Amino acid sequence: MSLVKKFNRIQSHTLVSGNAFNTFFISHMSKKLYATESTENADATPTKQERVFFKDPEVIDGFRVFDTYMNKKKDGVPFDQRVRRAYKRIERDQYARYNKMSPDQDWTNVWPTCTMFKQSAVPLPVRQGYVKKLIENEGLPPEKYGNVELMKIPNFLHLTPPHIKKQCSAIKKFCTQWPKELKTDQDCEAHFPVEITTSSYIYDGPNIRDDRARVVTLKIKLSSLNLDERAYNKFIKLAQDKYDRSSNTLTIIADRCPYRRQNEDYANYLLTTLYFESKQCEDWESEITEEDMIEFKWNHSKSKQNILNTVSRIENLTDAEKAADLEQVKVYKENLSKIFNHGEDDSNLSQLKTNMDALREGWFSELDPALWPGQCFSLKCDKLLYNQKSKYQDVLVFNNKLFGNVLVLDGRIQCTEYDEFSYQEMISFLPLNSHPNPEKVLIIGGGDGGVARECVKHPLVKEVVQCEIDEDVVKVSKMYLKGMAKGFDSEKMKLHIGDGFEFLKNHKNEFDVIITDSSDPEGPAESLFQDSFYELMKNALRPNGIVCCQGETFWIFRELIQKIISFAGNIFPSVSYAQTQIPTYPAGCIGFILCSLEKEKKFSEPVHVFDNKTVDDMELKYYNSDIHKAAFILPTTFQKTLDNSSPNYRK
Repeated sequence: MSLVKKFNRIQSHTLVSGNAFNTFFISHMSKKLYATESTENADATPTKQERVFFKDPEVIDGFRVFDTYMNKKKDGVPFDQRVRRAYKRIERDQYARYNKMSPDQDWTNVWPTCTMFKQSAVPLPVRQGYVKKLIENEGLPPEKYGNVELMKIPNFLHLTPPHIKKQCSAIKKFCTQWPKELKTDQDCEAHFPVEITTSSYIYDGPNIRDDRARVVTLKIKLSSLNLDERAYNKFIKLAQDKYDRSSNTLTIIADRCPYRRQNEDYANYLLTTLYFESKQCEDWESEITEEDMIEFKWNHSKSKQNILNTVSRIENLTDAEKAADLEQVKVYKENLSKIFNHGEDDSNLSQLKTNMDALREGWFSELDPALWPGQCFSLKCDKLLYNQKSKYQDVLVFNNKLFGNVLVLDGRIQCTEYDEFSYQEMISFLPLNSHPNPEKVLIIGGGDGGVARECVKHPLVKEVVQCEIDEDVVKVSKMYLKGMAKGFDSEKMKLHIGDGFEFLKNHKNEFDVIITDSSDPEGPAESLFQDSFYELMKNALRPNGIVCCQGETFWIFRELIQKIISFAGNIFPSVSYAQTQIPTYPAGCIGFILCSLEKEKKFSEPVHVFDNKTVDDMELKYYNSDIHKAAFILPTTFQKTLDNSSPNYRK
């Protein structure tokens, strides 16, 4: 492109307004000439006043316009003569290598291996880089000629499918068939117990080396080292925090040396040193007693023999060893090992106390000094159905002759088949019947399925989305609480396993009603009693949406309820509190915190009123329109506390 054409494409002039200077470019050959100087006058040396010309004396677009280069000379040649010169553009790719290549040439021979980008060998219009202004390079990223961005980063032109096929064919003759003895991951782990992990990084800086590539991670299970009990315990003590007790895995991370191979050698050296040091037995180690054990061992403890003797007497067993197969003894073993190996806390001690009651008299006791100080609720355990630890909590199910199957999470009763309907129906229909059109409902928690069962009954509900963090609770409920879990089978239901807090972050303005059926404010449900969670629920609601959350009981959690009502009143224009009776919950009742985006919302006046026929058709056992209204009538002292908690509290 000639200079004349280039200047016709570019406008250049300096605009001056007050203290602001803005520079643009305008061609002398453009039709928009603001200067009136002739070409004869261009070679003369003008005075300072003569060097500035205007198209007319008026200000153009609020700016005074100055010519910046019209009268300047370069190498003694006037501007008008310079711009008329024509330069023939050199085709930069006329000597490129690919112009001489055969069109059917094998690309694997052109680019056989990883190398720096060579523009002459790539017959493609590759572009790479960043354009700050649209006038640069016609608004396109820089092309491949002399492109530093393309030269300084690794490329993958050697990893095309033909390359891979060709290289695999070349090395195939050196490969052997996969051993039959290594069919599974367990087989590989048994024969090759040491796992070494490294990572390669693509770095877009001026240097392709990345320091993270030198890091080496070595993992091995201690069970593969064939250590005796003494060496095993010593190995754990020497490894300290590098040993993970839950997975029985030793992890060594080496990153001190500058090269990967050096770090790998160092990791192997540490493993070798730990192994032989643990195998070496000092004289004083032979004197270690049970009290000196690094880890509590059930089989070598006096506790095992004592509990077997005790249980055998209670169960009238002639052989004490048969008591070891009883479920309550296995639970006791697990709880006792947890206390010795992980330390004492309120939760561990409470579970041990509960288990001791079950061992002694066959009773389950809901004992938690932190949540319910000075009180304890007990149910006779007629049959233990399930007792396992999930990813998040301890899950227990047992049968009681009166209350049926009982679900317990972390030592706290969640529901029983005898009285669950009073809670499930109220937490569902209080918000659903307060909303004029609850088409889409979100349930946070409620892994037993009871709330879902009630929500899908409502005639106006079209879709129910449930987010439960603990998948094991859902599975256990389908096995032992089938009357509640049948809600999962509805066509309206969509179950999502995950954290409700994180789920709400990704769903905005989507739901008419949100119901939070959580456990007590500890463990995985602790975040559901915070103001940030209520903010997320508000953002997930449609206009005039309603929230209903499990609100504990006023007899024990007065300060917590007052706190929630206070910050919820700052988030929602209307908040309220209701309660229901349920014998297996602390103090025999539990409450619900309701919030609405509608101002002056009266939750005590249901929008949808169920007649007796509707109640019977929906198989409701507790909820009706009168119960709805009565749920918001609170004792005087509780009502005064809530009235003073927030100006947005509605009776």
